Amino acid sequence: MRWAELKERSTKLLGRLRSGPGRETAVKSSILFGCRIAAMATRIIISPLTANILGTSEYGSMSFALNVITYMQIIFTLGMDSAPRLAAQTDSPKEQGELVGTYVLLFAVWGVLFGLVLWAMHGWVDSVFAVDAGELFGLLAPIAIIIPISVLTEWLLRGLGRIRLLGYAMLFPSLLYLLGVIWLSYQQDVTAGQVLLVRYLTIAVVQIGVLALLKPRLTNLRHQAKRIWGDFRAFGWRVYTGRIPAALADCSQLALGYFVSAETIAYYNIALALSAPVELVGTSYAQTLYRGMIHHDQLHPQQRWTSALVSAATAIGVPLAGTLLIVLAYPADFRQAIPLLFLLSAGRAFRGGYALYNQYLSSHGAGNIMRRVSLIGAAVEIVATLLLVYLFGVYGASVALIIYNCFTMAQYVINYRRFSQKIVGMDVEQAQSSNENQGNGE
Repeated sequence: MRWAELKERSTKLLGRLRSGPGRETAVKSSILFGCRIAAMATRIIISPLTANILGTSEYGSMSFALNVITYMQIIFTLGMDSAPRLAAQTDSPKEQGELVGTYVLLFAVWGVLFGLVLWAMHGWVDSVFAVDAGELFGLLAPIAIIIPISVLTEWLLRGLGRIRLLGYAMLFPSLLYLLGVIWLSYQQDVTAGQVLLVRYLTIAVVQIGVLALLKPRLTNLRHQAKRIWGDFRAFGWRVYTGRIPAALADCSQLALGYFVSAETIAYYNIALALSAPVELVGTSYAQTLYRGMIHHDQLHPQQRWTSALVSAATAIGVPLAGTLLIVLAYPADFRQAIPLLFLLSAGRAFRGGYALYNQYLSSHGAGNIMRRVSLIGAAVEIVATLLLVYLFGVYGASVALIIYNCFTMAQYVINYRRFSQKIVGMDVEQAQSSNENQGNGE
């Protein structure tokens, strides 16, 4: 390709991005991505601070507790994955407020149940796993109501197209958490429980503010509940029944907690935290496009290439930067996390890549396909994780993540092509039928 031709194509691409829908998408994606990167940067600062405050063993126990809570919050969404779809289909501000209010009531109930389960777990978890996390579960049980609601607010903001607010809702808890950890660093005998309390209390403050901005209305609850129930029956339960095995399959933390020590878990979680930007790039881009996907039969080739190239680039750059951070900011024994960082970054690049196809299928209500992908992927991950962690410890967990995400991305790409071709074929048939009817009418 000649230089003049390359220059002309680049000029046209920049022109499309500077005007029209492309510019709006680019701005929203940049804001969301910027907020997520800023949030990740604050957590990257928090990570060595907490590692130095708590020490290797207690940091590993805290990481184990956080990951178990993450798995459980997926289970306690109880099939409400339809929230972004219903929000995207609701244009009236009054109806949007009613939908938000109904969802908040439902998730408040799930949050209470979540707290009861955490309280029940605190008495036996330490006897099963090689960690000291039982006290942490008991400490968080009274405020557990905020954990499922934090998932809900992200879904609603994505569906309503409030991308800027979504970015701020991700950034501000991290900033407040950083301030809290800095304050704790000047205290004596700080425990993992105190660190977790600061973390979730800051989340609670921001979530309350975000929900207030969404103006929930506790009116017309029966009508909105019927809408939620109808979409749950048509879409939500299919995704949920696939999501539960997938959440249980993402069992690297549970397997590590059983087979290795809390210190080794700490190294793995440092690498996991530092590799997070690799996944967040692709996820942010996909979530920005979610509302527009509903109105298009296929993804634009430019969207697919952008997602793939950005994920690949971050998979190279992030571990290099993370290595420097580990050397400069963490205690010397945490350098064992460096090889894990490169492996986990490779695995998370695939997850960031398939987020685009996941969002497309979700926006079109392809619940059966998403459930099938989740179930097959869950089986692959369970076998790979348990076998490889047993044989190779944390390195086995990292390789299992690569295998699972690579396999899942292949499934999403194949199913996206089949599903989009089916939709295009249906549109062609409807157009031909319409033309025939018009011809017969004449």
